[in-house]
Amino acid sequence: MKLIARVSALVFATLLLCGHPFAQSFGNGRFVLLAGTPASVSMNSAIGVGETKASADDGAGLYTIFNNFGKKPKCYNSSGDGWVVAGEDSEFGQSQYIAMSFTPKADATVTKLKLGMLWTTGTRGVVISLNEDSGGLPGNPIHTWVTSRVGKFGSYPCLYTLVKDGQGLPVQKGTQYWVVAAATGTEWDDWVFTYKGTMGEFAYDESDEGWTLENFYLATFAVLGTR
Repeated sequence: MKLIARVSALVFATLLLCGHPFAQSFGNGRFVLLAGTPASVSMNSAIGVGETKASADDGAGLYTIFNNFGKKPKCYNSSGDGWVVAGEDSEFGQSQYIAMSFTPKADATVTKLKLGMLWTTGTRGVVISLNEDSGGLPGNPIHTWVTSRVGKFGSYPCLYTLVKDGQGLPVQKGTQYWVVAAATGTEWDDWVFTYKGTMGEFAYDESDEGWTLENFYLATFAVLGTR
């Protein structure tokens, strides 16, 4: 198993100096974080239709269910370091999906997901979903969006990928949910780390073998809606 991220030379050097056991060179500006065998969970879902776009929309007027974006212009990692989201035909020779969890502090209805996700190369066809939890891992999708409108890597500051649902998706207080990002074809996107380099638990699926948990840098995202 190989968990792939794009990192700057400085971050990679820091990992090596700190004796990180999983830091290995994997081409220019990337490293590999090795992990164990994940538990299996299905990624199959019906594809919902939602309005999608790359946007600088700040979600003004909506209730913040979760948000780890920084304030402009320090919205996310300024070097573009982040987790690779890749299709099975990408240059990495494998697919890689990434999932970040959140737990609402109150009952709410999700109307927007904002991801600090930027397109790098290949076909554009990112799949974003809001998923239930299943034993601490991403479970069944509640709703899925497919969009080719992903902000281009290097388009700083603060450009992100936005998906919407007009009817809204109910979430419950104290229940864990997941925001999942997958790619198709030759696509390679970067889901950028938070500006402050926040660390915590997230999940990844490499080559459709199922999900596993990892504890490392978290990607930037926000969940917005109404109460």
